[in-house]
Amino acid sequence: MEHVPEPLPMPLDPYRLSGADHAELYAAEQALVTTCLRGFGVTYRSPAGSSSAQPPPEGPYGVTDPDWARKYGYRLPPALIATDHGSRPLPDPTTVALITGGVTYDRNGTPQRISDQPLLTTHHGRKVPEGGCLGEARRTLAGRNDNRDPTRIGSALYAQAYRDSQQDPRVTAATADWAACMKQRGFTYRTPLEPANDPSFPRNPPADERERATAVADVACKEKTGLVALWHRVESEIERSLMRGHGTELAAAKADRDARLAHARRINAGAKTSG
Repeated sequence: MEHVPEPLPMPLDPYRLSGADHAELYAAEQALVTTCLRGFGVTYRSPAGSSSAQPPPEGPYGVTDPDWARKYGYRLPPALIATDHGSRPLPDPTTVALITGGVTYDRNGTPQRISDQPLLTTHHGRKVPEGGCLGEARRTLAGRNDNRDPTRIGSALYAQAYRDSQQDPRVTAATADWAACMKQRGFTYRTPLEPANDPSFPRNPPADERERATAVADVACKEKTGLVALWHRVESEIERSLMRGHGTELAAAKADRDARLAHARRINAGAKTSG
């Protein structure tokens, strides 16, 4: 099976979740949710796979792999898009309410009511966990009564560094060189983030010939101007600078992240053994 090219390593990676990490946590959550629902007499078949397991092919700097550009343009190949989600009926409203408890949590762990769902506290005389079976699963993975996202500080700093890097004079100069290169090849875009969202490309896969040609030129101009290497270097510098002011928070976040992943791996190993 075709795989999305690995993103370039960044200083903040140890404080965030990779696609594989998301998939590991998702699988463990779903195993715990399934067990919880079974306690209420509900048979549940979880959705197949996490939407975060395979990131978009363009990554933070746009598409960079020439073979990928030639074959798929700015798309994922069909094998990575296809799931059995559409063939599975949606859970009934009671099951959904048991899963969520009628609430969702923001990244700080603050519960928010889901407007179109009841706030379910009991079912057939049995207490529903706070936040439903999903809330209980996430607290189990955390090892404590905590629904906060352990990667929120790493993700916030990553987003800030990315925004700041786009305004760095070195990156803006290289971006202008890239745009000039694209113009010479017959394509008009201001930044390498624009082509993937070009409304003239087909709305649904596969990519047409024009989209693939654009992506091939895009990659060639990035290589010619050295844009990706420079942008990556600048963004890494900014990340390291931001990290120096958040050492204690990042260390705690990494310990939390690592503990949850270790717990998830144990749960998934047990699920495979029992399955």
